[in-house]
Amino acid sequence: MATAWLQMHDFSSKELGNMSRAEMLVAFDNVDWRAERSKNSEDDPNTNCPPGFGINLGGNILHLCPYDDHNMFFHLHYEADARFIGIVPIKRKRSHYVESYPVGDAPKVITYFMLNDLRRILEIR
Repeated sequence: MATAWLQMHDFSSKELGNMSRAEMLVAFDNVDWRAERSKNSEDDPNTNCPPGFGINLGGNILHLCPYDDHNMFFHLHYEADARFIGIVPIKRKRSHYVESYPVGDAPKVITYFMLNDLRRILEIR
């Protein structure tokens, strides 16, 4: 289980609560992305943001934002193992951004994330 939310066009968000992978796939698919994107104001782009679907799992965050009917961008914020002064093991915050990815493949990314298979997401360029 992980928590999910919808990022609306006006910077507001709607909490979806704890959900399983299957519930997240359904929730993502049930969003009317076209309708939400249509609410963006071209007159003042500072009053809107890309709508998106976010997931928080153990401190790692995945955010998927469809920008048209076929493509989306997504970003992953995660902790990676590192070494301080090359010796002391520590965790570092990292970010991975993919500018263009098929919306139809969102279930793959959500599944990888829910299985904590970050390596598969990081391979996407």
